[in-house]
Amino acid sequence: MRTLLVFLALLGALGCGGPKPATHNPAVKETKIAPPPEQPSSVVTVKEEPKSDPYQASAEKGTDSPVPYVRDERSSRLEMAAPKTRGREAWRAPLALGDAPALHAAFVLAAGNRAVAVGTEAWVLFDTKGVRIAGHEMEAPAIRIDRASGAVVADDTRAPDLPADAKIAAHEGLVVLVKNGSVNIGERAIEGKFEALDVAIDEKGIANVLVKQGSDLALWTVPIASNAAIGRYKLGKGRRSVGPPILGKTTRVVVLDNGVVAYSLEGKKLWDHKGLPTGGVAITSDDYALIADGNKILAVDRKGKKIELWSAPDLTLVTPPVINGDGLLLVASGAFLHGIAF
Repeated sequence: MRTLLVFLALLGALGCGGPKPATHNPAVKETKIAPPPEQPSSVVTVKEEPKSDPYQASAEKGTDSPVPYVRDERSSRLEMAAPKTRGREAWRAPLALGDAPALHAAFVLAAGNRAVAVGTEAWVLFDTKGVRIAGHEMEAPAIRIDRASGAVVADDTRAPDLPADAKIAAHEGLVVLVKNGSVNIGERAIEGKFEALDVAIDEKGIANVLVKQGSDLALWTVPIASNAAIGRYKLGKGRRSVGPPILGKTTRVVVLDNGVVAYSLEGKKLWDHKGLPTGGVAITSDDYALIADGNKILAVDRKGKKIELWSAPDLTLVTPPVINGDGLLLVASGAFLHGIAF
């Protein structure tokens, strides 16, 4: 027994302190494998359109341009003075309705912090930071901005059954309609062998009617509140007018097929601008004519001195410029509405 115990003790000592068995690497080459590429996410992040500002009506009365040619009188007269320094483009906004091509704007309307680019077939509404709010096809022959709500509504000044060549201006509830050989002022009618082309009413309540007799183009001034004498001013032979006269406080501006001409209230020619403007003309409260032509906006004073207010490459302006109550100038090109700050 004693011999067996000694033998077990020796065997245990060999197991604890003897040499360890040799280890061998597996006969396999180890290769590091790159992880699989990440699959693109199926979640599309959509950038939200900025939210438009709530409607705010104009603080100053009369600074809106809620209809084409600025006022119901069609005088194209703005209540704001002309900027005297060069402006900068604060923003531009596309005129497209959804995926459709950009509408071809004819006018920009403005009221409070709203602006509408109006074409012959559709309109698009923006706030005055350039955020698009709405757009729609035309459902009425004429539209306007409602000054109380900022909404686009039908302009009921013009009856839907009027012929296209009839032009209407309204002043303090009295409507002047010109068509073919007649000028109708309320219940009065002036008729004869002439063609009444267009009309605007100045702040004194005088209807300024562009009239063609034979090849002669003339401007008639007709007081709408009485049967007072009619003034007649010759504008030349063989000339064609475009739109209604533009009526400042001391200046009348007529757009012709070959240029823009300014006259004093007495009929004296003050200045002219060669070429038919691509956009159009408005006039400010201090009698500067604002001309949108090509890629420029010019301000022209009574003496004919021109100031370039803004220009941009690679675009053509297509609407008369307007200035809202905050002094922002709004004008449309072929694809954008532009907000010009001063």
